[in-house]
Amino acid sequence: MKKRTFIPFLISSILLILSVQSCGPSYSEEIDQIDSMVTILKDKSAQLQEFPVEMVNAKNDTFLSIYAAIDTVYNFSIRDSNFHTVNTFINLQKPLRRHKERGAKLMDDVDYQIQQLESLRKDIKAKSRSQEEIEKYLSLESAECEKVVQFATAYYNMMKSRIETFDSLSPQIKELVILYSTQKK
Repeated sequence: MKKRTFIPFLISSILLILSVQSCGPSYSEEIDQIDSMVTILKDKSAQLQEFPVEMVNAKNDTFLSIYAAIDTVYNFSIRDSNFHTVNTFINLQKPLRRHKERGAKLMDDVDYQIQQLESLRKDIKAKSRSQEEIEKYLSLESAECEKVVQFATAYYNMMKSRIETFDSLSPQIKELVILYSTQKK
């Protein structure tokens, strides 16, 4: 009778030990959170690529030629009805000029954050970190991801607004150059 109860007990004990060892946290929620953040970051990266450096540099070159023309014919010391339009146009140059460096830095930040999250995902799947470490790193990476997404969104909105303003003001400024150059003669 003792052999009959011992063998099933032994088998069930072995199965229990194997199941406990193979188990452990699945981290499915954490992996889903990482996948969600990576998706958002990739969307921001695609959004930022709407403003390629070549396109923005071309607009900056156009700006410089239009500014040189308006600077020769417009009297900035007299605030006439076009002063606000000319001043708004002039204020567009800084973001156009700085896009190459700022846009590249922001894209690097987005790419780095994606790499960090994908590395954390690999660590989770390999179970190479403790649960406390995973929670700590996920919390840190979530906060960094949020900062990068906020900055990327603000930068995208600013560049979109500035380029739309540039596209709408350029023809007006060109007309003002013609108007003021005929008045100067």
